Amino acid sequence: HRDLHSFPTRRSSDLGMRVTVLRREATVEIRLQGTALKTAATGERIAVRAGLGNSVVEGVVLGPGLVELCPEKKP
Repeated sequence: HRDLHSFPTRRSSDLGMRVTVLRREATVEIRLQGTALKTAATGERIAVRAGLGNSVVEGVVLGPGLVELCPEKKP
């Protein structure tokens, strides 16, 4: 069981926490709000319910309340 205030395993996202979802492409950066679907520490993968359509996306926790979308896999 991890302590919320421990370091460096400090949780950066908790289940139900509002997070900013970030997507970077070359010179464009898009941010939108989402909800974390699990608790995760910085560097861990996490599922987030994001956008108006409530779609579930996966990303990597960059820090408290910030998740960067994983690149889409190309066929």
